[in-house]
Amino acid sequence: MLNEKYTASEASEAGDTAAAQIVSLQKLIVGDSSKVALLLLSGVIGLLLIAITNVTNLFLSRAAQKKRVMAMQAAVGAKPKDLFISMFAESLILSTIAGVLGLLVAGWGFVLLEELAAEQLPRISELAIDNVTLLFTGFMVIFLAVIFAKLSSRVVNYKALQTQLQSSGKGSGLQVSKRVRHFLIAMQVALATLLLVGASVVIEEALETVMHPLGFNEEDVFYLRVDRPKGANYSDESLIEMNLLTLSIKQALSKLPQVKEVSRSVIPATFKGSNSMGLNDKNDKRVGSFAFNMVDHNYFNILELPLIKGKTFTEQKDPRYAINEIILSESLAHELSPDGNAIGKFFQIQPNQPLKVIGIAKDYYRPGMESDSGYHRYYLPYAAFESFGFDIKVEEGAQLTRETVLPLLLKLNPNLRIRTVVSHTQQHAELIYKHKLTAGLTIVLGLLSLLLAAAGIYGVLNYSTQMRRYELGIHLSLGAKTHRVRNMAMKESLLPVLVGLFFSMILSFVIFLVIRQQVSFAISLNVLGMLSVVPIMLAVAYIACYVPIQAAISQDPIKSLRNE
Repeated sequence: MLNEKYTASEASEAGDTAAAQIVSLQKLIVGDSSKVALLLLSGVIGLLLIAITNVTNLFLSRAAQKKRVMAMQAAVGAKPKDLFISMFAESLILSTIAGVLGLLVAGWGFVLLEELAAEQLPRISELAIDNVTLLFTGFMVIFLAVIFAKLSSRVVNYKALQTQLQSSGKGSGLQVSKRVRHFLIAMQVALATLLLVGASVVIEEALETVMHPLGFNEEDVFYLRVDRPKGANYSDESLIEMNLLTLSIKQALSKLPQVKEVSRSVIPATFKGSNSMGLNDKNDKRVGSFAFNMVDHNYFNILELPLIKGKTFTEQKDPRYAINEIILSESLAHELSPDGNAIGKFFQIQPNQPLKVIGIAKDYYRPGMESDSGYHRYYLPYAAFESFGFDIKVEEGAQLTRETVLPLLLKLNPNLRIRTVVSHTQQHAELIYKHKLTAGLTIVLGLLSLLLAAAGIYGVLNYSTQMRRYELGIHLSLGAKTHRVRNMAMKESLLPVLVGLFFSMILSFVIFLVIRQQVSFAISLNVLGMLSVVPIMLAVAYIACYVPIQAAISQDPIKSLRNE
């Protein structure tokens, strides 16, 4: 009976091992961290769009400001080719500096990501700045320099040199149109807001995982996994012998001075992977496939995992006799018995081997349980598996190491080998590390988007304010109060900010709904969290508007009225 019962379990695990050898291309590239990879990709694309908008802003402002200078050069004989060469040299220097800085930042970022996320992004080490990257960077530097120089040199209208020379900043001839400026500001705000909304959703989800209580006590509990001796088979006699060996190991571990209690379990509560096995009702009809574990009677006591109803397993003193009992988790009990009368019912994992439900254990949380079904699990009485597992409760602050445990094992059987000995606290930290990394990357991307957006908005508004200094000077010279002039300018400057915020929030909800339907992982929507981005963007935009306007109205109005 023992042979039939546990051979099937071994076969199930062997099947899982074989299947794991077939790996999709996506998993090969990003491992189990599609969310981290998607976050990085989305953040980089968003920052790139904001950066492009910034460059466009600076280009338009710079081209307009140099328009009069280039017109003067053209008036004294400079040809279009001369203007182009002059602007190309200037643009090439700026583009080269930007390209070098970009390569340095990228190289530093690759090193940092490899240190922080080698496990989460398995192929991150293959990212490097190679010859192809250098050639592409060089091409982009020259290409952008040519584009900027060509467009800048074309701002001079050789047929209207006199008009351009006469313009001093008061008229529209030197200015980028108000519509263009407002569009660029709205674009900046919208892109930054989208990134911040996405960041708020990801951060909230990651922090919820990190801060979520486990539901059991992980403190001062270690998990020991020991490989089965070589040559052990799955005959009834061998299984009995292996079970006796696990009992001997348990007794030996209990005698260590720092050990308080020991229990046997096939899978640690903080198990990183997934495990499941089919469960049938008493009529041998499949009711589903659920996570499971094999534990002994002391398991729930050591982990302080409460039993809501019923009792724990009968203590196994003689492994020749199987204990036909089963314990269900709270959520699984409700699933299989909505009437709340799961205690006393029978289920089975093998034909003609009914298992009586004797207890209902409280659900516990493990990172990766994104759905309610992740809490569905059942517990079987411990029996020797492909390896031996032990949960060990130690004295507060005590440690358990290989060096401490191995001599005990070798005395019992020279062929025993320790596969792992690790604390539940450490394993839990490894489980949530990916979520901590996600939150950290998201915060960095959010701050960068805010910084770039603020710089872009400030650049456009500073240029716009400089173009309006003549108008502002007239208002001040005619006796207008400083605060009235400032409020007037602020209202006009903040209008595109509000437009960008409005459309970005609508687009955020649309994108959220689309993503929820397309991606395989769950995303929760917190409207208040998303709306919290609005005051942040308003504060950043207000400062970006206030600084150049205040600087313009603080100077002597006479200077603003001069034709410079």
